Amino acid sequence: MSTLYFKRLRKEIQLYQKDNFMLPNLILKPTDNLGIWHAVIYDLKDTEYEGGVYLMKIMVPEKYPLSPPDFNFLTPSGRFDINRKLCTSFSGYHKDLYSASWNISAMCCGLISFMTDNFDHSESKGIGGISSTPEYKKQIAKESRNYIKNNKVIFDIFEKYFKEYYEILEFNEKLNNYTK
Repeated sequence: MSTLYFKRLRKEIQLYQKDNFMLPNLILKPTDNLGIWHAVIYDLKDTEYEGGVYLMKIMVPEKYPLSPPDFNFLTPSGRFDINRKLCTSFSGYHKDLYSASWNISAMCCGLISFMTDNFDHSESKGIGGISSTPEYKKQIAKESRNYIKNNKVIFDIFEKYFKEYYEILEFNEKLNNYTK
């Protein structure tokens, strides 16, 4: 891995640490292996995803920031397949469209925008995208909290956030069971 890779990721981590890795609708968390990050998307008010909590994995390549990361949703959303790399203009599928000026949080915000757009035609899906009804997305949003309550990654990586922000994410019961 290059010096540029480490320098850029350290700079991004310092930037996100200022806000405790919390951004609007997003919590970012790098792992000890800087090539793997996780994100929790939540609080998508006034959308079909309102009330939902979604876990995402970000795979940062060794050539970052000159090469784009890949994104996988680890929880159902009604918009993206789980455990499948997503095709976006800022992912590994489109290296020619990617710009090294984008950082991880900007790409995640773009993904949230892509997720919540109301277009449901083949051009807006891309690889890893799925088509579903607004009613199905709302159902998945309601079920997402139960889905991730038992997800070990959530509590291993985001335990600190769940303790501090459990009222936002409404995990009182699971949090109490987990910390006993």
